[in-house]
Order: sequence, then structure tokens, then C-alpha cells
Amino acid sequence: MLTDADMGLFNLLREWRSKRSQKEGVPPYILFTNQQLAQIVKLRPQRLTELQKIEGIGKAKADRYGQDVLAIAKIEPGPVPGDLAQAGTGVAM
Repeated sequence: MLTDADMGLFNLLREWRSKRSQKEGVPPYILFTNQQLAQIVKLRPQRLTELQKIEGIGKAKADRYGQDVLAIAKIEPGPVPGDLAQAGTGVAM
């Protein structure tokens, strides 16, 4: 279960997932499920190999989306910005 402190990062990941899934024309859960996003928040992976330890995230998914997810996971919890690019993450939407 996520804490209140975890919700900022969780919401950032959900926002990224929503924008990316719209761009690709697929449902958000195809990229990552809410459960996988919650695991990312809890584990805060630093490398693609750590991301792949989460159930349902294999090499292909890590290779395709991993760099964006790892960049977002490094963001300190706090207010959720309206646009990740403005937050200076350099994460492609």
C-alpha cells in the first residue's frame, strides 16, 4: 500500500503513462498496470535490471519505457507539476 508521501510520484508515473499510451494509441495498462507503478514507487529502481525484477516487466518493456520511468522515479516527492518537461526531467512525452 502506498503512503501519502508516495502518491506524488505515483501520480507522476500515471500522468506519464497516460500521455505515452495516448501517443501510442494503446490503453494505459498495456504500458504498466497500477500495481506495477506502485511497485516502482516502493522500490525506486535505479537500473533497468532492477526494473525488470518487478512482475510483468520484462526486457522488452524495460528497454522501451525504462529510461523514462527511471528518470521519473528519481524525482523527489512533492507537488505534482502540470507538465513533466517543465520540471526539468527531460522525460519525453
